[in-house]
Amino acid sequence: MTAIDAAETGVFDCLVPSSAEPGKIIWSKYHEILFGFAPGEFDGTSHSFRSRLHPEDRDRVIEELARARQEMRSYEIETRVCHPDGTVKWVLARGKPFFDDSLKRIRVRGTVVDMTDKKRLSEELIAAKEKAEAATRSKDAFLASISHEIRTPLSAIIGFADLLADPELVSNDRATAVEVVRKNGRHLLELINDILDVSCMELGKLTTSIRNYSPAHVITEAMAAVAKKAQEKQVTLSSSIAPNVPTIIATDPFRLRQILMNLLVNAVKFSHAGGHISISAHVQTGSHSKTSPCYVIDVQDSGAGIAPEFIDSLFKPFAQSQATKASSQGGVGLGLYLSREIAR
Repeated sequence: MTAIDAAETGVFDCLVPSSAEPGKIIWSKYHEILFGFAPGEFDGTSHSFRSRLHPEDRDRVIEELARARQEMRSYEIETRVCHPDGTVKWVLARGKPFFDDSLKRIRVRGTVVDMTDKKRLSEELIAAKEKAEAATRSKDAFLASISHEIRTPLSAIIGFADLLADPELVSNDRATAVEVVRKNGRHLLELINDILDVSCMELGKLTTSIRNYSPAHVITEAMAAVAKKAQEKQVTLSSSIAPNVPTIIATDPFRLRQILMNLLVNAVKFSHAGGHISISAHVQTGSHSKTSPCYVIDVQDSGAGIAPEFIDSLFKPFAQSQATKASSQGGVGLGLYLSREIAR
């Protein structure tokens, strides 16, 4: 093995055809390996060289080589090469022309190095950078959204608290003001709890407590928690539990209730007047339940649903789907993300 092969650098010598001798391309052993040839297999023709260029790069490479030849200058070209076994490698080729005394080009010599790992690392860094930038944009949008979500109920609480301070306020108005303060306070508490849960989840500190509990009770409790909101929107609720669902299962009732409430709140929020929401429980059989029973709880609603192009962003943290943003509904888009992560 030569020193240049040991350095994993391919070397080539391209003889320009003339009246005295035909053109020929001479490659070092490592150059042949880079292009997917067995040592000694390359026949020295431009056709064989071109056959290994990636179809999407071939025309560009040929044009750049022709331009360098026309301008009588050196070149540096990155391209992909395809091996017969399907392997694709990135290579960097550098070539320098040599001329005779009459400034006629007689040959081109140069090197080829494997850029595959460097290219992959560069692409991974770019992808990581784009992912980080997207996360930053999502968090910025989240902070902007949450500032509005916090400011709105706080303004209501402060305004109606000032109203309650009026000693001449009649009892009916006082009761209304108290209910507004209570409602907005609960909304703030739910919002803060969701934010704290997301923070704990991202730190790996979200806790669960498994114990025996009735799935029917969890469903009833979750429905009761959203019943008033559903009634205000004239949305009906119903539930059904299959006979084969046990009366007691091992679960974290608090987290299960949290998941169901997030799903139900979301369903109520995007259902129109006269809509219906159903929640059902059954035991799933098949490949997913070979070792232990799999209990499935479904929440279905008659809302407009989510357009296919927004599905990918549905469960992302700090990001509501554009469909949600385009609607008249509020929220910061944490409920579905939290529900999926807790379930996992």
